[in-house]
Amino acid sequence: MPWSMSADDRSPGEQALGELIDAAHLRQVDSLPALLGVAGARFGARDLQLLLVDQSQQSLIPYPPAGTWEEDVQSLDGTVPGRAFRQVQTQEVDTADGARVWVPVLDGVDRLGVIGATFSAPDPLARQRLLQLAGITAYLLVVKAAVGDSLVRVSRREPMSLAGELQWSILPPLSVGTERVAISAMLEPCYDVGGDSIDHAIDGATAHFAIFDAQGHGLRAGVMASLAVSAYRNTRRAGGSLPQIAAAIDAAVADQFDEGAFVTA
Repeated sequence: MPWSMSADDRSPGEQALGELIDAAHLRQVDSLPALLGVAGARFGARDLQLLLVDQSQQSLIPYPPAGTWEEDVQSLDGTVPGRAFRQVQTQEVDTADGARVWVPVLDGVDRLGVIGATFSAPDPLARQRLLQLAGITAYLLVVKAAVGDSLVRVSRREPMSLAGELQWSILPPLSVGTERVAISAMLEPCYDVGGDSIDHAIDGATAHFAIFDAQGHGLRAGVMASLAVSAYRNTRRAGGSLPQIAAAIDAAVADQFDEGAFVTA
């Protein structure tokens, strides 16, 4: 038997988390906050709110946005939700009817946002259930992100250039980590990146990391950087050595661009 106890033996909180996973399979990502609210109510969480970090990593935006949602945007600096995000720690604030608890939403070490909920009297088990709910939320956000555009729309606070659209579409997660190593990066200017890009992979005892800077700016540089990343991944995934990877990138750029075009890495 894969489970040591039946559904009837589980607490309401445990059942709620399992039911959330079951219910989310065919649901669109914009239905996630409502599902979270239902699950949270089973272990005493009220007024549950999901805030997602914006593309430039400066603020937390309510999801899904509604009405005057700009008024509910929380800065990463000087706010309790922002502190939960920055410090990757649970934060609590006393309220008239209990306590407001904020927990980070993490995909490994990649911070996606925060979840806030009010409890009449939060105890260790309630805090644990909220953290577990945040973990399931991160998994569902990552899985569902590619299905639609609503998450991307919420995360963007400025228009994205075409070069930026191209570059962000091929980026790996900006932060990854294991028990032995962590890798983190950021691209600036966030909404108009051109020839700068990164890639990374962690396999067993080996960590791969590359930074690229294509000649020039704008869309041409973005296309060149994207080509370099693709050649890097293609050769790396085929088991190529570092010199072979460099040669493959060089050949790809020379084949597709005029003489004199280059990418540093």
